Amino acid sequence: MTTSTKTVLGIVAVAVIALGGIYAYRAHIMSERTASNTETGLPTSANDTSDSAIQQDAEAIDAQLQTTNADNASVDESIQTHSQVQ
Repeated sequence: MTTSTKTVLGIVAVAVIALGGIYAYRAHIMSERTASNTETGLPTSANDTSDSAIQQDAEAIDAQLQTTNADNASVDESIQTHSQVQ
């Protein structure tokens, strides 16, 4: 092989390795995003964009917010009771 052929093959090899690294990195990032979507507690899958899925997710979020509001009310009551005792 000539020097120019070796140079071209070397450049192609580096490009293939770099593209493989980029692909592996993107696949890893996408798998992390998918895993984080499954940890949200929403009843539908991450890639379901139908109207019924959006409605189910909205209802689940509303339920979570109501729980948060109830927790806030309990904390407020506890603070008021504690401040009245002092």
